[in-house]
Amino acid sequence: MTYKCYKTNRTSLFMNFSYTSKVDIISNKDAQLSIDTGFFRSNEYRSGPVKFNIPLCEVLTHKDFDIPYMLNHSNLHPCPIKKGESFFGYHLRPGAPNFPPLLPEGRWKLILRAVWKGTVAYVVNWYFKIVYPLPIA
Repeated sequence: MTYKCYKTNRTSLFMNFSYTSKVDIISNKDAQLSIDTGFFRSNEYRSGPVKFNIPLCEVLTHKDFDIPYMLNHSNLHPCPIKKGESFFGYHLRPGAPNFPPLLPEGRWKLILRAVWKGTVAYVVNWYFKIVYPLPIA
């Protein structure tokens, strides 16, 4: 897997990636995505309120967390994924729509673990900050 993060301006951070599958992923039983969050408190990231597992095949068809928009510029598709198949994504960035409401403001860490048949294939740590606009009275 190769990836590169870049900025188009001082406030927008994007990621490009390319990936070649080393295994066959045929069904929901083959691979899982473990999602965990950490909230920055007392100078460290502590376990946050969002934590769940989802089959990898379902992630690519999920409508929450703005996944359809994030995968707009990629050739990722739902299962089956064949061994040796190549994928790419460019201009990847999360957007605010469809994220869980009422998450506290502050610095967060999103931990994505891809697990294939009980073995961790890769881990992605994504750091971000939530800031709500001040209401104008």
